[in-house]
Amino acid sequence: MLLRPYEAHDLLAVRALIDRLSPGSRLFRFHGPIRHISDDLLSRVVSGHAIVAVCDDQLVGLANYIALRDPTVAEVAFAVDDAQQGRGIGTLLFERLATDAREDGVTRFIALVLATNYQMNDLLAHLGFTTSRHLQCGELEYEIKLTRRVEIHLRRSVQAPQRAAPTSPGSSAAS
Repeated sequence: MLLRPYEAHDLLAVRALIDRLSPGSRLFRFHGPIRHISDDLLSRVVSGHAIVAVCDDQLVGLANYIALRDPTVAEVAFAVDDAQQGRGIGTLLFERLATDAREDGVTRFIALVLATNYQMNDLLAHLGFTTSRHLQCGELEYEIKLTRRVEIHLRRSVQAPQRAAPTSPGSSAAS
């Protein structure tokens, strides 16, 4: 897995990533049904400070932050290819964004998430985000202070060995 800054030549690959997202993943990322991504929306997805995740020469993840009025606070957003979700890519993207953001003087991230996006709500809780507000329209606002402690916690959780649950004959472990 390669994480690197977004570059202008990635634009078509970002469009392809978003086109590959299931309708549900697009709903969760954009907080509304998106059938086709417009050029304007595409430029907003890669605005601010954006990084990409590349696996086997395919762009499989995108994350960015955009500083708010207070330049020490930024809104963060993620998109990970449906086929790659649950493999820690979102966590790795967050860790890289947090490191970059601290270098840019950002001390807090804000994330707006649909209350029904259980996977992202679980991820943000795992990353240490706390719910700061319940907004109308079924959105939750999360906040996290960017400290070295957050990065160390993440590194340990990503590197922790995964142990398979013991199985008995006739049963299977989910992967």
